[in-house]
Amino acid sequence: MICDFRAPGVVRFGLATLYLRYMDIWEAVAVITSVMEEQAWKQDRFNERAAVT
Repeated sequence: MICDFRAPGVVRFGLATLYLRYMDIWEAVAVITSVMEEQAWKQDRFNERAAVT
């Protein structure tokens, strides 16, 4: 699974159905739930813009 964030607030997921198991999706949803509950995206380290190469 590939995840991509686009400003101002869009998250995209790329799913390769031939390669993913049910548990892969389950674990991804658990991680997203944790991020949302803890509001982890508000941490300062995620507000720094990285250099584009």
